[in-house]
Amino acid sequence: MTEIRPAKSNLWEPIIGDTFESFLKFVREERGISDDHSLNIIKNNALNILKRCVIEEDENDFTKRTTLHLGEVQSGKTLTMCSAIALAYDNNFLISTILTGTKNILKAQNQDRIKEVLNAIDSGNTKFIYYSEPTDNDQLRTQLKDLTKKKKFIANKMIVFTMLKHQNSIKRLSKIFTSEELNVSSYQIRSLILDDEADQASPNTQARKNKRSPINNSIIELRKDHPKFCTYIQVTATAQPLFLIDKDDPMSPDFISVSDTPKAYIGIKNYFLTKKRREKFVIKIEEEDIPEPDDSSAFMPQKLQEALDHYIVATAISETLEKPLKPPFTFLCHPDWRKEEHNRYEAWIRKYINKLKEQILDEDYEENAHEALKIPFEKAISNLEKSSISYEKIKNNVGKILESNIAIRIINDKFPIEEANLKDFWNKSNYHIIIGGNCIERGFTVEGILVTYMSRNPGKNSDSIQQRARFCGFKNPNHFLLSRLWLDEENITFFKKYILHEETIRKSIQENINEYKPHAKEGFEMPLVKPFQLTRKNVHGDLNIGDAKEWFKTQYGQYLTREDQLKNYKLSQNIFQEFKSSFRRSQNPRWRCFESNQLTIFDLKKILNKYRTYEVENAPKNFYSKLIECYTDEYKDTENISTYLMVDTDAVKYESLDDYLLTNPLSKLVYERNITYPKDIKLPKTNPHRGPDKKGGFNWLGDSDVFSEKKISLQIMLLKYGLSDKKGIYNERKEMHKKIDNLINTEETMLICMKFKDLKHWRIFNI
Repeated sequence: MTEIRPAKSNLWEPIIGDTFESFLKFVREERGISDDHSLNIIKNNALNILKRCVIEEDENDFTKRTTLHLGEVQSGKTLTMCSAIALAYDNNFLISTILTGTKNILKAQNQDRIKEVLNAIDSGNTKFIYYSEPTDNDQLRTQLKDLTKKKKFIANKMIVFTMLKHQNSIKRLSKIFTSEELNVSSYQIRSLILDDEADQASPNTQARKNKRSPINNSIIELRKDHPKFCTYIQVTATAQPLFLIDKDDPMSPDFISVSDTPKAYIGIKNYFLTKKRREKFVIKIEEEDIPEPDDSSAFMPQKLQEALDHYIVATAISETLEKPLKPPFTFLCHPDWRKEEHNRYEAWIRKYINKLKEQILDEDYEENAHEALKIPFEKAISNLEKSSISYEKIKNNVGKILESNIAIRIINDKFPIEEANLKDFWNKSNYHIIIGGNCIERGFTVEGILVTYMSRNPGKNSDSIQQRARFCGFKNPNHFLLSRLWLDEENITFFKKYILHEETIRKSIQENINEYKPHAKEGFEMPLVKPFQLTRKNVHGDLNIGDAKEWFKTQYGQYLTREDQLKNYKLSQNIFQEFKSSFRRSQNPRWRCFESNQLTIFDLKKILNKYRTYEVENAPKNFYSKLIECYTDEYKDTENISTYLMVDTDAVKYESLDDYLLTNPLSKLVYERNITYPKDIKLPKTNPHRGPDKKGGFNWLGDSDVFSEKKISLQIMLLKYGLSDKKGIYNERKEMHKKIDNLINTEETMLICMKFKDLKHWRIFNI
C-alpha cells in the first residue's frame, strides 16, 4: 500500500451559539444526561464532527469533503447527528440532508427522533424547515432561491431534508438541485449530508466489475449537486467497508472523528471483557438445544424457557426496586433469518407464556409455578449487590405481568412495523417479546431490552454480527445488572474476541486523528479472530491477510527521529535502574543474553505505552498492546514475563549483569546494525535477530530461539545503526536514497522484540 503523508489539516474551531446551548439544555432536561462528563463528551463529539467539515476554499481543494464519525452500536448516533445539525446552524450552515437508512421503519424512527430534538430546541419554529422525501414544489424552490440572497432568511433558516437511502429518493432531490432555475451546486454556502449507517448500501457493491452500484452512484451525484462547500458525513459503528474502499474513491473518508461514549453506555466490553463478566451476564446455548430448521418434531428449547423465566422475574424485580425502572421491558429473540423459524419460535413463546399464566393464576398449580421461578429469581438477584428483595416481595408483580398484555410480535419483511405505527408499537404495552432477524439487527433500537436470546448462526462478516448487538445502549445500572444474554458458542466467541478488533482500530486511528486519511497510513491493520471476515467481499478489492505473528520485531527503528530514539534509550535505562540486579546469565548455555523473571505484564504495559515505533509499526504494536489490555483474564498484571537483554558472547562469561557492569560500561553492550540500500525505492528494514553462530569454540543459538515456552518473552537490544556500502550499493544509490541518509542516527537506542505464547487464532487484515 502506498503511504499517504500530507500535512495535518487546518481544522477550524466551530462557534458554540444559542442553538447548540439549547440542544445541551434539551439533553439535560429531557434526556436526563446532566453530569458534566457526559455533557462534555456530547459537546466534543459535535465539535469534532463539525471542525472536519469544509467551510470555504481549501488549499487542498476540498470543496467537497468526506468525513467519517465512528460510533458504537446503539451509542446515540441519532442524538450525535442532531448535535452536529444544531452546531452547524450556529456556524451558518444552511442545508442538512439526512439519509436515514434503507427501510421505512428506520427512516420513521430516525426522522421522528431528529424532529423531536430539533423542535425542542426551536420552540418558535424559526430555525428549521423540514422536508421528508422532498418533491419539487414552488415553496421549496422559493426557499432554495432565498439561500443565495443576502436577506434575513439566510441568517435565520436551515433546510433539513430526511429521506430513505433509495436511488429514486436521492435522485429526486438531485433533480431539484440541478434544475436550470436553481443550480444549487454553484452556491458558495455550507451544507451537510449525514449518511446514517453509511457502511450499508452506500459503498459501491460493483467495484470489482468497474461499475457503480445504483445507490452509491446516486449519493455521489447528490454530493456534486449540493452547494459548493458540502461535507458528506458517514455515521456508523461498523466502518470496515469504508476503511477498505480505494483511497481515491469519493466515498473513502478524508478525515475521521471517533466518538467517546458517556459512562451510562453499556457496550460489548461490559458483557464480555472478563471471565467474571461473562459468567454474570452470558449463558451458553448448547448446540443440542438449537433445533434444526427442518425438524418438525422439535420441542421448545430448554434454554429458551430459561430465558423467558428470567425475563419474567427480572421485570418483576425491576418494578420492585427502590427506584423502579421505567418501561418498556423487552425480550429479543433472534433465532434465525428464516421467517418459518420466526413463526415457530413465536408459537413456542406464546404457548409457554400462556401456560405459565394459567399456572400462576390457578390455585392448584400456583405454588409449584412460583417454586420453579425461584431458581431464575435467585440468579437474577445475584448481580444486584446489597439487595434485600425476596421472591415473596415480587410474587404479585409476576402475576400482574402475566395477566397484562405482553405484546408478542414478529418483526420481519412479512410482518413489518408500519411507519405510521412506530410510536404506537411501544405504547401498546409495557412488556414486549420481539422475534425477528434482519429487520431488527441494524439501526432499529430495541427499547428497554432485558433479555437477548440469539441462537442464529453468526455467519462470517464481522460488521453484520456486531450490528446484532442490540443489547448495547444506554442503561440504568440496575437495568444492566438484571440483563442477560443467551448466545450460542460461535456468537460468544465472536463478541468476546471482537473487543480487540474494535479497540485496536480506534487506537490506530487516534494516533493520526487530525491527519488526512488516517486509516490509509502504511501499517494500518485490523486484527480479527478466525474464521470471521471484516465485511462482505463485494465492497472491497483484494486484501492482505496474514496470521498474527508470534514475534513482534521492531524493524524500522532506524527511521525514528533522534528524539524518539533517545526516548527509547532512556526507557531502557529506567528498566535497568529498577531491574538491573535481577538479570542473570541464562540457564541455557547456548543463549547470548542475561535473563530476568522479575518484570510483570503490568511493567510490559508501561513499556509498550512509552516505547516509540516508526509509523509503519504503530499498528502491530497497538495489536500486542491492546491484546494485553483487553484480555486481563489471559494476561494478568501480576503475571511475570521472561525478559532477555541480548548481548555478545563475551558478556555472558559473567554470572550476572551486575557482575559485568563492575568492570565494563553499559555502552559496551551496544552493538551495530548496518542497513544496506535496497534495489527498489522501499525503505529497507532491519532484522534485529542474529542467526546462530560458532564463536569461541561454541555453537550459539539464534536470537529467535531465545524465548519462554510458558510466558510472554521480551527481548531488549541496545544498538546503533549504520549504513553499509558493500558492493558499491551505497555510493551508487546515495542520491536516490538521500532520505535514508537523513533519517539514519548513529547514536545508541533501544530496540525490543516480543513473543506471545499462542496467536494462531488471529488473522491480520490490511489493504
